Amino acid sequence: MPGGRPRKYETGEAAAKAHAEQERARREGRVSVSRAAAEELVAAIDAAAAAGDELARDVRTGGIDSLLRNLALAFRRRAEAHGADDR
Repeated sequence: MPGGRPRKYETGEAAAKAHAEQERARREGRVSVSRAAAEELVAAIDAAAAAGDELARDVRTGGIDSLLRNLALAFRRRAEAHGADDR
C-alpha cells in the first residue's frame, strides 16, 4: 500500500484521546498501597512464620501482589473447609 499502513486514528488529537482513555483504564485497575503498610504486613507475616504459624508460612512470598493472591487463596480454602460459599 503506498504511503505505509492506514492510520488507526484520523487525527493526532483522536490518538491522544484514545491513549489517555487506555492509560486511565490501566490505572483504575491498580490499587495504591503505602510502602510502610506493605512492609509492616510482610514483617508481621515473617515473624508469625518464624513462630510456626501455618497460614503465615503458606502465604509468605517475595512480592506484595503474590502475597495478596496467596492470602485470598488461603482464606478461600478456609471458607471451603468450613462449608461457606465463596461470595
